[in-house]
Amino acid sequence: MQTIGHRIVLGFGMDRNTTLDLLALALGHVAEVERHIAQQHEIITSLERNDLDASQIKVALVRMEEIHDMLIADRDRLERELAEMEPHSSASLPISRVVNPPTLRRS
Repeated sequence: MQTIGHRIVLGFGMDRNTTLDLLALALGHVAEVERHIAQQHEIITSLERNDLDASQIKVALVRMEEIHDMLIADRDRLERELAEMEPHSSASLPISRVVNPPTLRRS
């Protein structure tokens, strides 16, 4: 780790601000996928309530849950990296509970 100006740079070149930016994006992605997963559950419930086939939606849901797990792992990795940049921090909450993710634009 080295200091360049006011930024702390890790050996692989990612500084604290970049890590915070990536963490904010990761938090937004996690929230977005969680909304999609909730919607898929609602769709499945509705289809099954009406005796309709929900098998394709369930397959899509499994894939979304796998993506969610990967996004959670990425978020956790970024939180660990940020904590390593600030080893003397007294913060007791994980950064994902502190940083507000940006509002994602829907396309």
